[in-house]
Amino acid sequence: CDCGPHGTCSLESGIKICTCDSNYAEKNGKCEYCSCGENSKSCRYNVLGEKECNCSSAYAQNRGNCEDCNCGPYGSCSFEYDRKRCNCESFAVKMNEVCVVLKSTPPEGSTSTRTTALPSTTQRKV
Repeated sequence: CDCGPHGTCSLESGIKICTCDSNYAEKNGKCEYCSCGENSKSCRYNVLGEKECNCSSAYAQNRGNCEDCNCGPYGSCSFEYDRKRCNCESFAVKMNEVCVVLKSTPPEGSTSTRTTALPSTTQRKV
């Protein structure tokens, strides 16, 4: 039973189990280096051997690293072909690369409405 120099191997019911060192993950039966950068919670390889990053809040996986990707509290963020993509909640719209909620209010003495974007608070690591 061998997981390489960066892990220990055990057999459980005849199945090989690799326990990898910190910053290493199992890939094709061996413990390989796996890092997604300082803004990641964890890194692993899927069954196809592709790196998968579990990124901190306001970050998403792009080119194997967790990169800044904040769409505000009303949307989730991802990257497609190296471009940031905001997926807004059904009640929100994208404005200036952030998901916002629009509020319609009639001006005093009028029957028409005015639409304004409600401010959102975003948390960002410094």
